[in-house]
Amino acid sequence: LALDEVRLSDDELRSVDKIFIVACGSSYHAGLMAKYAIEHWARLPVEIDIASEFRYRDPVLDSRTLVIGVSQSGETVDTLQALREARRWNAKVLVISNVVDSSMAREADAVLYTRAGPEIGVAATKTHLAQITALEILALYLAQLRGTLYPAEATDLFTAMSDLPARVETALSRASDVELVARTYRDSPTFIFLGRHVGEKGALEGA
Repeated sequence: LALDEVRLSDDELRSVDKIFIVACGSSYHAGLMAKYAIEHWARLPVEIDIASEFRYRDPVLDSRTLVIGVSQSGETVDTLQALREARRWNAKVLVISNVVDSSMAREADAVLYTRAGPEIGVAATKTHLAQITALEILALYLAQLRGTLYPAEATDLFTAMSDLPARVETALSRASDVELVARTYRDSPTFIFLGRHVGEKGALEGA
């Protein structure tokens, strides 16, 4: 596994003992999902912050902290300011961005581009899924560096991700089924989204 642009050495990433993920909206929900993967695979504690609140709660940061900023555009002002605050405390900064050479990407120590193409809908769809995938790849990358997964385990997990395009294709092929459900319930005054574990974070995005 390799990141697109890394200005951090493997030893610097191995030295990380805590991770913060800062983001807004759909990117925040992707971060909530990533917490499970990073803690489970890389065995690192992860805190999640809505980017606009990060600066105001006096987070404990140092040179062994990795702060991950997640933004589709890479221009989200609150997330950019949160990353600048992290840099002020000498934390390492990594960005997940869909837009190459965005403001956040230029200021970060490391970048992983999702390369999902422009988002057409108001609701994030492909870019949200791409963020989740990128964060899980990052979790595997950290696990690989830290030796918290056997190489064969990491390979199996990474290979399983290659099934995603086919699964997305299957979902898209059921558009007529989705349309029927939407027509049936479009006038409902209330929707309740339920989920457990990672599914609970998906329910938040659905809502």
